[in-house]
Amino acid sequence: MPSGTAGGATKMVGFAIAGAVVAFIGTFLNWSYSDTASGGVKGKEFTDGVIVMIAAGLAAAALVAVLAAKKPQLSAAGAGLSLIALVVGVLNLVDPDRAPIAKAESEAEDAGATVSDSDLENMVERLDFSAAPGVYLVVLGSLAAVVCGFLAFKNSRTAR
Repeated sequence: MPSGTAGGATKMVGFAIAGAVVAFIGTFLNWSYSDTASGGVKGKEFTDGVIVMIAAGLAAAALVAVLAAKKPQLSAAGAGLSLIALVVGVLNLVDPDRAPIAKAESEAEDAGATVSDSDLENMVERLDFSAAPGVYLVVLGSLAAVVCGFLAFKNSRTAR
């Protein structure tokens, strides 16, 4: 194993992998929830969640490759992919109505119906959605993966 992946860098990569996996798991849980509606919206049910699922999955794979292929520079790629998941997660955390609006638009298109954006927004506003555990897992997991991935990359560069 090159000296760049030894010690602290290896621990950071391990934490980054765990963060990416937590973010990936978060896509299977509710991102928005309403007591007045029937349940909530899971991340995997709309485009933002699929983006996070792909980015977190690829980040985890890149970070595992750091250890398996002994390529410490891949930790930066894993951190960059996790940054994509983090941005999407934060957007959905600060605007919990994003997920239900996107899901409603998708369902309307699938049914061949046309619904105006203002009608969708009014409907979602009345249902009073709030952020749910899945989006919190995405934000916390991807934040850990970004920080630890970049620290692992930095440690591998300075250890040479």
